[in-house]
Amino acid sequence: MTVPVTETPDETAPVLNHSTRCDRCGARAYVVVILRRSHRLPKGGELLACAHHWREWKQHIRPAAVIDETASLHEHIKDNHWVEGMRVGQK
Repeated sequence: MTVPVTETPDETAPVLNHSTRCDRCGARAYVVVILRRSHRLPKGGELLACAHHWREWKQHIRPAAVIDETASLHEHIKDNHWVEGMRVGQK
């Protein structure tokens, strides 16, 4: 899901998949934060974040746009039917 704040992300924004990693901890990234151009970042920039670090960072930064796929975490858990560390149907 893309939530534009002031601009829409361009075609160079990374596609989130299993190999996309959080810039902070290396966990799977579920969020791309597109940063505005500023005197500190003349070309703008982007951050890749896991769900945990996005919750921590989102109140402190003002992105140009956000691509947030954290909802897919809930779908993955539901689709795989994880129960107490064991897949349903596994013995």
